[in-house]
Formats: sequence, C-alpha cells, structure tokens
Amino acid sequence: MDSELINQIRDLEMELLHSDTRKSAQRLNDLLADDFFEIGASGTRYTKDDVIRLLPEEPADRHAMYDFRATEIAPDIILAIFSEEKESFARGERVASMRSSIWQKRNGRWQMLFHQGTKTGNQ
Repeated sequence: MDSELINQIRDLEMELLHSDTRKSAQRLNDLLADDFFEIGASGTRYTKDDVIRLLPEEPADRHAMYDFRATEIAPDIILAIFSEEKESFARGERVASMRSSIWQKRNGRWQMLFHQGTKTGNQ
C-alpha cells in the first residue's frame, strides 16, 4: 500500500476527530457510507443516522491520534487501526482507546463503512 493512500486515510480519520467535522451533519453525511455502522465502547450499535444526530450534540473535546496503521484488505477497501487519547474538558478526564475503521472507495471517494472504539484505560 502506498504512503499517499495511507496518508489520505489517516487524514480522513483525523478529520473525523476534529470538532468542526463532528458538529457538521453535512460533512458527516459525506464521510460515512449510507450503510455505515459503529459499535461503541458500551457495545451499543449506531447507524449513520444515529451518528449524524448524536455526534453534533457531544461537547467539544481534544482528540489525539497515535500509532496509525492501514492495510488494504481488498481492492478499494482499507482497514485503519490507531490509538486515540480523548481529553474531556467537561469531565476533566483522559480516556485512551484503540480504534478501527473500514473505509471503501465508492464513486471516486473514500467513505467509512464501519468503526469500533475500545477503551484501553484512563490516563
């Protein structure tokens, strides 16, 4: 897998961690596939509609990404795995997690099909 594609997927993941994107229903709609789903740390399953409805309501937090890796698992399908540290300004805590996403290139653009976050402990 070439470094340009790895960087492109990493940039998309980073964009989804940014508060401006998280508050934009239009941008979330562009980045998430219509059949997207997420399994949250609680085990709850979220659809694209759920994310577009709920994510803009979350308080703005600081998100940092570490140890990003990407693997092509099929033509135009990428598995991204990374560590994240979320600093909650409202609760005054830091939470570490492992994140995984599946991206697919559809109609010439990358969209996220699946995402899961698993807490690895507080910092």
